[in-house]
Amino acid sequence: MPNYCLLRRMAHKRAAASPPSLTKFLVAKPKSSKRLKLAFEEASTIENVITQNTAIKTDGDVLVTQTATATTTVVTTKTCAQEDAQPDGIEWHVHQDSVLLGSYKYHGQAYDFKSTLPAGGKQKFAIAAFDLDGTLIATKSGFPFARDENDWQFRFGEKKTLGRILKSLDEQSAATDHSLLVVFSNQAGVALAPKKPPKDIKKTRLWQFKSKLEDIVRPLGTALYIVASTNKDNFRKPQTGMWDLLRDAHGKNCLNGNIEIELDKQNSFFVGDAAGRKGDHSKADIEFAKNLGINFYTPEEYFDNIPLKSV
Repeated sequence: MPNYCLLRRMAHKRAAASPPSLTKFLVAKPKSSKRLKLAFEEASTIENVITQNTAIKTDGDVLVTQTATATTTVVTTKTCAQEDAQPDGIEWHVHQDSVLLGSYKYHGQAYDFKSTLPAGGKQKFAIAAFDLDGTLIATKSGFPFARDENDWQFRFGEKKTLGRILKSLDEQSAATDHSLLVVFSNQAGVALAPKKPPKDIKKTRLWQFKSKLEDIVRPLGTALYIVASTNKDNFRKPQTGMWDLLRDAHGKNCLNGNIEIELDKQNSFFVGDAAGRKGDHSKADIEFAKNLGINFYTPEEYFDNIPLKSV
């Protein structure tokens, strides 16, 4: 296991020597906590044109936004002859100043991204999808919202959470050719295009969110996507914009060319705590699943086998 305290101290020293810019932080790929043991690695950058994207550029430390038809870069990596599977870290991209899209690639695992699918035609993908706050994790402090990047714990315990998710991936693998593990989360408190540059980037909700996700996904040991909607627009649950964005991005994530992805509704599911029950803050999660036409489970149903009460 890496010494995370030591890694954080080293990161603070590097930050003090050269203060990070917000734009670089938005698109930077975090350093892996372990060194990859590779005999061969081939990286391919694919430019995926998405209409009416927003390009971000810097003028000194001041963010300037410019509306244009821009591109979202998807990086794919082909790896061969590895000794041990090691994590790459999360690759983050920003779409239209509204969505934070992260891909976590853990090479050498059964559920790595299907980067060598044949080009052309349709491919069915099943998704094992989860909400984040109140579903996968809860705060340690007991407050409704996390106080910092360390204020979290697996809501149902690490062992039960990871075991149940990996079991679902095994089941999906037996039922369908391709599956994706995804986290879909509404994160209205995260600002992707602040009007002013923050005084301390590491105290922003964006920095804390990204740092927290690195720690959350590491124990899973499998590839996944994180899609976070930060505005009240068509990307926010229960609207299906986050899935539409992920579908298009993953369809371009192939070394052999683009593929068209079709959602395998029968074998897909979404787990979320916003089910419109008494005490729930909304019904966005259950409506999101309905809009996608896939199965829905509350966290209690999925992790503890407690039936969903009528809503």
